[in-house]
Amino acid sequence: MGHQADPTIDPPREASAALPPAAPDAPFEALAGALDLLPQGVIAAPGDGRVLWVNRAARALLAARDALAVRRGILCCRWPQESQALQALIAAATAPEADAGRRSGALCVADSEGRVYALSVKAARIESRASPDAGADNAPAARRIAIVFAADPYQGAEISTQALSDLYGLSPCEARVAAAIAAGRTLQDYAAQAGVGLGTARWQLKRVLEKTGTNRQAELVRLVLCGPAAVLPGAAAE
Repeated sequence: MGHQADPTIDPPREASAALPPAAPDAPFEALAGALDLLPQGVIAAPGDGRVLWVNRAARALLAARDALAVRRGILCCRWPQESQALQALIAAATAPEADAGRRSGALCVADSEGRVYALSVKAARIESRASPDAGADNAPAARRIAIVFAADPYQGAEISTQALSDLYGLSPCEARVAAAIAAGRTLQDYAAQAGVGLGTARWQLKRVLEKTGTNRQAELVRLVLCGPAAVLPGAAAE
């Protein structure tokens, strides 16, 4: 039996507009700039699923896709059964009686076109700011929240060639080769676009593999995409 949509779910763009401000209170404000560089969406929510904060990638995902949305301030999925599963993971991550080993989980959710997105839910503890009226002996209260990581495989990361040069000592040409391979382009495509011969491109790739300590293109791709050179599209030049 196919998915049945929840007719009360907010449209993606309305859901994005209903999110909390991009500049949150502590503890997220200190990390907001760094988290906004991540190509992966980051969403913070307490046990009731209410969205506390999202990074830039999550906002883009909510605006452009309908696999995830916000309904009355609550993070939910396009399909009711997936929303129930997500809420169960969030509740388990934030429940005080839960075992530490059960404070994380993963879930695949689909949009209205059948595209699949991977979610990972992790537990975290944050300290709330003390009330101005609180006495000196009242320490900030710690509480558990869930951090939902949402990957959008249909929105590739942008590769910073400057970061590749800084990290591995690559020349500008070598960094461009590494970025092209990590982005899924063939060496032939890169050579044609860069206006160099295929032999030159192969030599540059050989130097990249040597400098990065990788032996195959697959290893190079994993190294680049899992490292700090992969950032949210539009952020590589910032």
